[in-house]
Amino acid sequence: MPDDPDCVPSQGALTRRLRRLAEKYAAEPLEARHAKAVTERRVDLEPAGDGMCWLTAYLPLEVGARVDTQLESLARSLQAPDEDRTINQLRADVLADLLAGPEGPEAWGRRPSGGVRTELVVTVPVATLADDGHAPGEVIGYGPIGPDVARRLAGEATSWSNLWVDSGSGAPLAVGRRRYAPTLAQRRFLGARDATCRFPGCDKAAAAAEADHTREWSQGGSTDVGNLALLCRQHHRLKTLGHWKVRQASAAHAPASQTPTSQIPAAPDPDPPPGTLEWTSPAGRRYVTYPEGESPPPF
Repeated sequence: MPDDPDCVPSQGALTRRLRRLAEKYAAEPLEARHAKAVTERRVDLEPAGDGMCWLTAYLPLEVGARVDTQLESLARSLQAPDEDRTINQLRADVLADLLAGPEGPEAWGRRPSGGVRTELVVTVPVATLADDGHAPGEVIGYGPIGPDVARRLAGEATSWSNLWVDSGSGAPLAVGRRRYAPTLAQRRFLGARDATCRFPGCDKAAAAAEADHTREWSQGGSTDVGNLALLCRQHHRLKTLGHWKVRQASAAHAPASQTPTSQIPAAPDPDPPPGTLEWTSPAGRRYVTYPEGESPPPF
């Protein structure tokens, strides 16, 4: 691992990278192992203390990712100024409401609103898509899937987006457009590049994060992927309130008034990959977070 603790990925990001590495050297193809594992899908209930329990499901990754993103979207649709439940409580209540039915107004509260749109982002190598390759696809923010599953999901997709990546590193290449709100294409790009919230140590999936201007729009920041990063609502607020400072290390987007150079030294990597963020805590401690698809050696 790198000597600089700033370069150490989060636990979730490291887990996904190790899974990719394991898949690369696996003796048995992923689709063969997946075909066997899918026959063992199940749902279990384990009693816990205080009148509670753990409900777990062993499902194909693409199914579980859909369930997770749908729960997140439905829970977010219930958030309101007079809603005192946390997002975790809302997710649990939505699940119980959908599967077990409401038990009165004092049980789970308001039902989820209808018409919520969810989006699952899956990347598939061109060779795999053309049935000429066996490289796995990936559900962004969750993990790898077999080529057969990737091709099936591609066939079921309602929309397509081309994503050009660096031939050596696999890092997505940037595009930009002059407007405040990111385009759908830019949002998908960020989902592929960042995969999770980019705050140090946060592993919130891209589906639950927001596209944030690193250099604020009101301060001259552009709506370009070189000035955008995904942040969950909690850490988006910390950054907006100015408690934490951040700048894009791979491009000089941040003004001195927002991120003083005296507080943030140069990145340890002389040529950091696009999307590398340098954070400064209220105490002046510096942290560096890297895009999901690009990281310092060995991971």
